[in-house]
Amino acid sequence: MAYITDSSVEGRNGIIVVDLGTGESWRHLDGHPSVRPQQQWLGYQWGVPLYANNVGRPFGYNSFGADGIALSADGETLFWKAVGGRYLYSIPTVRCTLLYRSEIRLRHQLGASPRQQRDV
Repeated sequence: MAYITDSSVEGRNGIIVVDLGTGESWRHLDGHPSVRPQQQWLGYQWGVPLYANNVGRPFGYNSFGADGIALSADGETLFWKAVGGRYLYSIPTVRCTLLYRSEIRLRHQLGASPRQQRDV
């Protein structure tokens, strides 16, 4: 299996699951709050606010959804985080073949980086 984030600023955020054996793919967690950016969330890096720079428009909030993604070492847990948010979520990978939203776990509160810079 392969897992791809859809962090579109257009709002249809989700995780795409691809079965590499068959080539079949499907969207998972489509529009779920865990893959969407937090409203009016402003991240800071080294004490400096990180505003979105929208060409031709005033500075705004970061509106990217899930972009940081990682698998546990045993491949049994998928972790993700929205760029425009501070929370790290997880779900057992076995549940990614079906829509088990009740299995989503809030793991940590993080900073602004979309990358999981820790061993998960």
